[in-house]
Amino acid sequence: MGVADVKYNSDIQAAVAGADLAPAPLPDVIEFGSGAKLRTKKVPILRIQAIMDTFKYPPIPEFMDEERKRPIKNPDHPEYKRMRDEVDEQRGLAALDALIAFGTELVSIPEGMAKPEDDSWIEECALFGLEVRKDSPKARYLGWVKFVAITDSADFDKLYGILQHSMGVSGVNIAQAISSFQSDQEPRPDNGSIVKE
Repeated sequence: MGVADVKYNSDIQAAVAGADLAPAPLPDVIEFGSGAKLRTKKVPILRIQAIMDTFKYPPIPEFMDEERKRPIKNPDHPEYKRMRDEVDEQRGLAALDALIAFGTELVSIPEGMAKPEDDSWIEECALFGLEVRKDSPKARYLGWVKFVAITDSADFDKLYGILQHSMGVSGVNIAQAISSFQSDQEPRPDNGSIVKE
């Protein structure tokens, strides 16, 4: 082993020894651009899964195999695949709503900002067809986070990253929901991803 090899190995060892192998702890309080602060908390994973499972996939279409005289399932049918994509997006949006509703709580808001218990922001949302249940504190809080506290996609990314990390859930469906949320500012084909409170 030459001098260069010894130096190379020692450089690697020094780099490994100096590296922080543990992931950096995520903050338990999120501050949005609006000034609102939320605390994150654990949510039972089975609760999130049960909520997602309420959105059912359509039955797989079939065609008749004339040679064998029996129906054959066709999961590659374009319309079926489109409908599955819609269900996946609805599941992602529902999971995200549940993570916000059950996985966060209000810490503080800046002076002058509407509070979850105020009706003014609900009335403003209603002007554009965004209905929020006034009789449910949890639905009211969820609507407030989505329609008042979160002011841009950076806030949304921050919340999503922390919630996903704390839950350890698969990010596939929720990532689709994030993409859908961020692209709502631009015209896009209707894909049935309307969130119903």
